[in-house]
Amino acid sequence: MKLILEFDDFSPRNSNLGLLEDLKDHYKDFKVVLFTTPWEIRFGEMTPITDEKFKPFCEAIKRAEDWIEIALHGLTHNIGEFKNISYEDAKKRISAGEKMLINRGIKFAKIFKAPHWQLSDGGRKAAEELGYKVVDDGYYNWNLKDDFPKKLNKKEVVIGHGHIQNTMGNGLEEVMPRLLEIPTKGTEFMFLSDYLGATKVDSPKVMKALRKMAKEEGNGRPNN
Repeated sequence: MKLILEFDDFSPRNSNLGLLEDLKDHYKDFKVVLFTTPWEIRFGEMTPITDEKFKPFCEAIKRAEDWIEIALHGLTHNIGEFKNISYEDAKKRISAGEKMLINRGIKFAKIFKAPHWQLSDGGRKAAEELGYKVVDDGYYNWNLKDDFPKKLNKKEVVIGHGHIQNTMGNGLEEVMPRLLEIPTKGTEFMFLSDYLGATKVDSPKVMKALRKMAKEEGNGRPNN
């Protein structure tokens, strides 16, 4: 069985890294996809991932890049952030989130999921023109709040969807008992980028982008 596990709302303030590491200890070849909000504002403080206080968090993610895949989940996760957004504003927000990850040297996959699955036509166009694969509600076939689907084709890739925090009944802490029942034998964990054929911005590409950004800033040009 090929299995992709993905969780929404990952951020320095909302990570549950300890539980993810428990799963990594339990499954030798464990992999997970974390849809990340680089500038989380839902916990009373607008602090970007680039803030120095989050440097240890970013370093932990970089050390785990062989089994953690980071993907973009909006910029701030504000209510309706991408629901009625224009093409121009969407492009700015997606680019800003991408640059925050690059500035921290974090490897990521060019996969975009809008907060609450709410994405305007302009937002979709912006994401796709920036090279992102866009995923929509229902692209997964296993909501982790439910028992494992038994009617799947044996060759079908299983995509399990949940949240990092406890919400919607599929929060990581809530579904841990179910996840620990996944057979260790015959289960192949996958990254979503491999399934979708999405671009991976790996460490060399991140460093190249950093050098380009530094050069543009040194020349006094806008960093678009």
